[in-house]
Amino acid sequence: MTEDDWTSRIRALNGVTLDPAQAAAARDVALAINATIEAAARARITLADAPWSFATLCASFAAPSTDTKAKP
Repeated sequence: MTEDDWTSRIRALNGVTLDPAQAAAARDVALAINATIEAAARARITLADAPWSFATLCASFAAPSTDTKAKP
């Protein structure tokens, strides 16, 4: 996203207008928060070990369905 994109998004979501320096600072904070959350999550569980892993998802689609209700 460009700084103009960030400024427009902040204005649309929060009703405030940011100058370019403020938009850059808000972007940096958001990226830092995301990186911190990602690092903490990766330290606790890998995606492959999670119950919602890609392999589990594929297996759930490959398994025969036990749902007998008609779909609307």
